[in-house]
Amino acid sequence: MNPNNKPKPNGKPAPMVKITGLYKCKRKRDGKTYLTGRASLFAKFLILPNEDKKADNEPDFWLFAVDSPKERKPE
Repeated sequence: MNPNNKPKPNGKPAPMVKITGLYKCKRKRDGKTYLTGRASLFAKFLILPNEDKKADNEPDFWLFAVDSPKERKPE
């Protein structure tokens, strides 16, 4: 898979692979929004805003891979 989705030698763009859906959530302590999604029973992703961003060339968000227990606990 071509990470930049640049055209292959045959002129067609590389295929994109859908990994998971993302869900918008709000933190209970401060109400700030973040995104979360599961790639499997064991892998969970969190996308959080970069609250320490000081320059335009720094990322707007951070992607975290989080260990996820097989069984979800009721919230």
